[in-house]
Amino acid sequence: MNRKNIMYPYGSEGICHYGLAKINGIRHYVQIRGRNRNAPVLLVIHGGPGSSLAGLCHVMQTSWEQDLVVVNYDQRGTCKTYMAERERADEIGRTGTIEDHIGDVDGVIDYLHRFLNFEKVFILGFSWGTVIGAEYARRHPERVMGYIAAGQVVNFRRGIELTCKELTDTVRRKGSKKELMLLEKCRRSIPDKPVMTEEFLRGLMSCLKIANKYMAPHGKPFPLGKYMLSPFMTLREKLTMFSTDISRLRGTYRTLLSYDLAAGGDIPVPVCFVYGDEDVCCRTALMEECYDSIAAPLKKLFIIKKASHMCFYDVTEEFNKIMSEFFDEAIKVSGSTV
Repeated sequence: MNRKNIMYPYGSEGICHYGLAKINGIRHYVQIRGRNRNAPVLLVIHGGPGSSLAGLCHVMQTSWEQDLVVVNYDQRGTCKTYMAERERADEIGRTGTIEDHIGDVDGVIDYLHRFLNFEKVFILGFSWGTVIGAEYARRHPERVMGYIAAGQVVNFRRGIELTCKELTDTVRRKGSKKELMLLEKCRRSIPDKPVMTEEFLRGLMSCLKIANKYMAPHGKPFPLGKYMLSPFMTLREKLTMFSTDISRLRGTYRTLLSYDLAAGGDIPVPVCFVYGDEDVCCRTALMEECYDSIAAPLKKLFIIKKASHMCFYDVTEEFNKIMSEFFDEAIKVSGSTV
């Protein structure tokens, strides 16, 4: 398929829009795609921090675009948004509070009203993006029809501690001394305060690589080749995904490392938590601890077998079925239109 067909696959009834919008004083990249521009709106909040999904929309979300208008935006400090504001990178890197990110979502939704006619949006958060998604749903239920979380962050630091502990036992039986050493370095580098360090970031990458080897045998590898050939980003924009420059996202890292889902209270919109049973990054055990304490008008928890952190990519059909059924229920519960 050529570049034009990938970027503009839909006719006059659909929408394929790519642009920069000034939101909260920062130019954000916003991507809007769907076969039917009058379909319900799904706002995707990517993970990372700094890991945009916009460049892989043609790989990850084409099935969603048949029945939804799917919106991606690059968060502050991420890919196309980062490159659009690279001269202010240090200044923007100091931002990234939960209030900053919630304000960005508000701005994206306001921007969407220029192109689409809707009352409320569905939100899909992934990994770090679930921190923003859950808190946005808590604070602005009047704008959210339903919230679905793929790999909900409960407490990131506790999750990594749990992974290190379980993985150490496994590696002692099956692995190498080098892997044990790397896991111990990661465990020791977990910061007491919510500040990302280069040591912890390196340790985290090593830990997750080892964890995927031993604890996530069914997870699909990241489609690096398709990402590097993606027509949605320039090479420089793509390479920012693999940057280890902490300063670019230091405020956002602080928000991630200080977050505790259970401390925030109830979620006043329909909510659905979906995990892969082989998720080594966002642990299902932590969700199971706090699930009963979080009230919502509709609440679901699914743990998909033989799926890893990117459960929506590993087992697309099963995830799509869960999402579709949840959206139908959420509309009935809310009693309003999308």
